[in-house]
Amino acid sequence: SDFFANVSHEFRTPLTLILAPVEEMLNNSSNLPDSTKQTLGLVRHNALRLLKLINDLLEIIRLEGKAVTLDRRPLDLVSMVKGLCESVRHLAQSKKLSLECVCQKETITVSGDWDRLEKVFLNLLTNAIKFTNSGDRITVSIDCDDQQAIITITDTGIGIAKQDLSNIFERFKQVDSSSTRRFQGLGLGLALSRELVLEHDGELSVTSEQGQGTSFCVTLPLLKFQTSTDIQHSGDESDAIQTMMRKAQQSATQSASPTDTTSQEVGSGQYQILVVDDEPEMRSFLVSTLSEEYRVLQASDGLEGLAIAQSQQPDLVLLDLMMPGLNGLDVCEKLRANESLADMKIVLLTARADEQSKLDALRRGGDDFITKPFGTVELRTRLSNLLKTVSLQKDLRQRHEELQRTMAMLQATEAQLIQSKKMNALGSLAAGLLHEINNPLNYTLMALQMLDESLGELADEDKQTLADIHQGMQRIGEIVSDLRSFAYPDQANVGEVCKVHDALTMALRFTAHERNQIDMQITVPKDLQAIASRSQLTQVLVNLLQNAIAAVSQVADQRKATIKISTSLADKQIAITIHDNGVGIVPQKLPHIFDPFFTTHEVGGNRMGLGLSICHAIIEKLDGTISIDSEPNAWTQFTINLPSADQGA
Repeated sequence: SDFFANVSHEFRTPLTLILAPVEEMLNNSSNLPDSTKQTLGLVRHNALRLLKLINDLLEIIRLEGKAVTLDRRPLDLVSMVKGLCESVRHLAQSKKLSLECVCQKETITVSGDWDRLEKVFLNLLTNAIKFTNSGDRITVSIDCDDQQAIITITDTGIGIAKQDLSNIFERFKQVDSSSTRRFQGLGLGLALSRELVLEHDGELSVTSEQGQGTSFCVTLPLLKFQTSTDIQHSGDESDAIQTMMRKAQQSATQSASPTDTTSQEVGSGQYQILVVDDEPEMRSFLVSTLSEEYRVLQASDGLEGLAIAQSQQPDLVLLDLMMPGLNGLDVCEKLRANESLADMKIVLLTARADEQSKLDALRRGGDDFITKPFGTVELRTRLSNLLKTVSLQKDLRQRHEELQRTMAMLQATEAQLIQSKKMNALGSLAAGLLHEINNPLNYTLMALQMLDESLGELADEDKQTLADIHQGMQRIGEIVSDLRSFAYPDQANVGEVCKVHDALTMALRFTAHERNQIDMQITVPKDLQAIASRSQLTQVLVNLLQNAIAAVSQVADQRKATIKISTSLADKQIAITIHDNGVGIVPQKLPHIFDPFFTTHEVGGNRMGLGLSICHAIIEKLDGTISIDSEPNAWTQFTINLPSADQGA
């Protein structure tokens, strides 16, 4: 007994020295700033919570050691229970609960310890308020029979699962002990209540149906033949410690009262932080502390926090480990599975100091963890250090993106240089061919003319043969000339005009040997003129024709290979479309089709992936656009838009 008295004194004395000055300041707080009042209220409430936990632990230890001595006196249960109902009515009203006390007796007398029985009924009442949803009701019935008093506290709350009823009165046992549980507590209240009732030779029982509600029933032996002057009708209100302990008993319910939360941002600063904690006071404290330096969002549970983190993408998320719905570790893991949130920092708050909890936090993707209790200096310092790395990561990502853009430009430039070298080499070859072929070609044409003049009248058959030879020689000359113009063109002049039909004719000539068995459907007017270099437009058309030929060749065994080329004129723009019924291109490749070195063919083939990139660059220089549309295994269509040279277009 002396030991427990000393322990109780050592615990309660410092708590009293905390609570008494805080109560004094709050009672004279008219001149205090609102933020200071809020902080003092936070200190008072949590000191009361701590006092309740200490009281429960000490009481259960006393019961365990048979060190409880009841101060039994005749007392009126009607006065006690009605008074307790009135003392917690404001808590019920804060949750919009209906609290009704039903009693047909004026007095019901039992022999008991007022403070201990008050603890029992107050615990049952606060539990009913805690576990009953807004808008429901709680009914307290006070009655007796010939032998015993019967007090029943019935709620229409969440109820208790059938499998949990058998161990509801076990010490440290909670119906939900997981990391996603919704309610605070050690799981001592009901165990302590039952043992105190048993010490009074009574019984505490429970009936419940999940989703329907719960009913606790306390029975105590009646005390008969007692004069009314000896009956105690109230507790000792002059005992400051007992008054403080009553407040402590109610504190658990106050912390469970619903608090509106909002995802609206508070505070200001460079970085945005999301605070996710199911305890309103802890969340409020964190938001108040961090909003001095940062923009802060808040969420009251894991599911809400996950949704806000995914939509708002804050720089850092501060997560409580134990939360209803989805615990902090699960939220952390889901956020890390989202690649777009890779730069987001995640810090877990935990009351668990064991190494396994810390390792779990890191393995699930947390960047850091903070163990409760913690100071504001530690909190600010850790978050500040992590947020500095956010800036570094953003700078690195920006540099990386700049390097990627530079690399793309270099690749495009390299592609143009490669193509330019090819064109120069081809131009030199064409010039040499022109020189080497033109001389014997001219000699042959002159010889044919002399032969025609010297032989006089020839048979019609011979004249036709000479005409065919002459036409063939001229054809060779045109091909060599076109090759030179295409591969080694003169510098294009600004505003140069060409006939689309002429450029297409040249492109068709260069691809004639590849178009065997392909149905070519061409609808291009001969007089349609575009503002473009003929040689450059020809180069683009050759490339697009070669792609179309390759595409239809792959499905020639399935359907007749067809390439359609047509033009249209609208708003001073000429649209040239090349449509094939080939293999088509899958949607995910279409956005990259004009990228340098990108190819739809297998890696290692004879295509470098430069052709379409060069086409895109040429058309852009001509103040035009080129686009693609396709359906896999059906068709592909390229559309070139160029300025029209016709003033009336």
